[in-house]
Amino acid sequence: QAWIKNHCRYESQSKRITGTKRNNCTLEETPGESAPYKFARTDIKEYPDSIHYVKGDIEEGAIYYTNSAHFAADAQIDIIDRITKQGKFNTLIESGSITHIFIGEQKISSESILNLVKKTWENTQSAQIVFSPEFTICQDCGKLSRGYGRELSTSAYGR
Repeated sequence: QAWIKNHCRYESQSKRITGTKRNNCTLEETPGESAPYKFARTDIKEYPDSIHYVKGDIEEGAIYYTNSAHFAADAQIDIIDRITKQGKFNTLIESGSITHIFIGEQKISSESILNLVKKTWENTQSAQIVFSPEFTICQDCGKLSRGYGRELSTSAYGR
């Protein structure tokens, strides 16, 4: 509930800015990671206490904020709750939104995917869902393989 209240406040601010300036200001969901990365790096420099709010590996500098109104990819929330709760935002986002279903290395049957898509369509306000598996690309041959961090042998591909 607090998320929706905050979103409405931000939306009101963006409309006010649009009305007073000659620029169009809208809130949108974005798949981009560059802004959350840049904001996190800048905040840690300017506001050291922000280190408690960023995600990622601080030692390596691979830090970010969760972008948009999405749950974090590693959020401990089941698929149905993720779709239902994020779907509530879909009606509030003027420029479109997507709910990612992070399936990692799981191999889900086509029947299960069809069932989930039908239930999403019939029972939620989600505008779009995307199934996002993990992939690894072999550094030697460029072959794409399902799964995360797998050692890929170039000899397996006829090289």
